[in-house]
Amino acid sequence: MLEVNHLSKSYNRSEVLNNISFKLLSGDIVGILGENGSGKSTLLKIISGIVAPTAGDVHYVGQLSSLLEIGSGIQPDLTGEENYYLKGELLGLSRPDLKNRIGELNQFTELAPWMNHPVKHYSDGMYMRLAFGIALTLEADIYLFDEILAVGDTKFQQKCFETIINLSQKGKIIMLVSHNITELERYCNRFIWLKKGEVREQSDSPQVLDRYLRDQLMGSDPNKMLPWQHASLAFSQLSITNEKGEQRLTNTNEIWFSAEFQILKPLSVFNVTMHIQDHSGLPIFSISTSTSAGWIHEKKPQNVKLSTFVESGFLNAGTYTVSFYIQIESRVFQLRNLFFLGVSQSESDTQSHLFSGKIRTNFQWKQL
Repeated sequence: MLEVNHLSKSYNRSEVLNNISFKLLSGDIVGILGENGSGKSTLLKIISGIVAPTAGDVHYVGQLSSLLEIGSGIQPDLTGEENYYLKGELLGLSRPDLKNRIGELNQFTELAPWMNHPVKHYSDGMYMRLAFGIALTLEADIYLFDEILAVGDTKFQQKCFETIINLSQKGKIIMLVSHNITELERYCNRFIWLKKGEVREQSDSPQVLDRYLRDQLMGSDPNKMLPWQHASLAFSQLSITNEKGEQRLTNTNEIWFSAEFQILKPLSVFNVTMHIQDHSGLPIFSISTSTSAGWIHEKKPQNVKLSTFVESGFLNAGTYTVSFYIQIESRVFQLRNLFFLGVSQSESDTQSHLFSGKIRTNFQWKQL
């Protein structure tokens, strides 16, 4: 059991959380959603004991394990195995008990060949595998995860979620913070929506996700998450308009996308892929520079402006999300749900009832 009572937190007279209350029971997998700055991470830090609340309290029964950022609690100068033993001993586990469990850690993370190497030489994906694996191998009753699956291959992400489901079936409580609506809808049985530090809604119905997306759409601005900075590149601006330069989009408009990047260092490989998903995260289509005629992968330091458009009538009315995958050399960075795109029904379209799905093709019948 985990109970949060009238929790509030202020920093320099700025209120981050205000009067947050909820109660979780054994087996709950709770999705915490909200825009950046809504207080999600602060809430988990208070529950885990990292940050003290200004008011209110937290009560729980059993052992709590938190993974609030990639590599949190991992000492870079120690090996993977040394980090495992250190974490376990801090939790009060004996060395023989930890030695009996290390095989589970190696099997889950698939890092056995690197467990005797210093963690500072690990890639981001290996770092995340180790941190997540340690958190799960050292059994707890309550688990807190904050956007920790944004890095890692699809196979490992699937393994993590299967493990989370198994933990829930054993009566464990899991709290997940994620901007991936599909992940929350698929794996969570409860949802808490935070907005400006307050609980906007909590429910066991996934319909709260639709209401959250519609609320996001009302004030959606892609540049809230920009500029996105990397040592070699900056993604500075994204603009989405109709063919007249207006922000109002209907299913009979062309939809224009314009993105601006600054290349800061010479790159041998630079690619940009834009993904359009439906409101639940199901992929609809993608547009990539890697398959665009005339695109040169190698870039010198320069400003790069990209533009593309979706033909009028292609997207049916609905709510969509826009994500960008940016390839810099051999690494791919995922900027998920950068923008919530609303396409409304045009009054001039009298045939929408004839077309199902998210897109409308120009395929035609021919009378023989």
